[in-house]
Amino acid sequence: MHSHDDTRCPACGRAALSWSTKATEVPYRDRRGADRSAKARIRSARCRSCGMQVRPAEAVSAGHAAICRACGLLAPEDIVAARGRLGITQRELAARTGFGIASIKRWETGRTLQNVSSDRALRAVLARDAATSESGAGPQRRAAAARRRKAG
Repeated sequence: MHSHDDTRCPACGRAALSWSTKATEVPYRDRRGADRSAKARIRSARCRSCGMQVRPAEAVSAGHAAICRACGLLAPEDIVAARGRLGITQRELAARTGFGIASIKRWETGRTLQNVSSDRALRAVLARDAATSESGAGPQRRAAAARRRKAG
């Protein structure tokens, strides 16, 4: 398997790509319609021969997370990490918040941004469940969740 650094330019095929990570402004439109930008550290490559620039798929995720944070929202990886710490499934998070599982999936994959009120509800449920977990009820809950995941 080849690393990104070993690949040749997809346009000209002549030169190895030169990879770098830079702070990049990611433009977005806020909920009021104003043009804004957020800073994200994005990995990209430039062909030494023809100058073509390439960004891997994870650049989109990094940009999305930067926009979430600039808007004061949980980023996809924040939601996934919190759910993991609690040992709950997407379905369980959906049930606890009252949101549909499709919404939870879209937020965790970065397909859409949750609105401010949905973000507040997510934070409240995750904080409440974290407090319950810290008080000792968490290990039994995580064990039950693991059994449910194994069962299908």
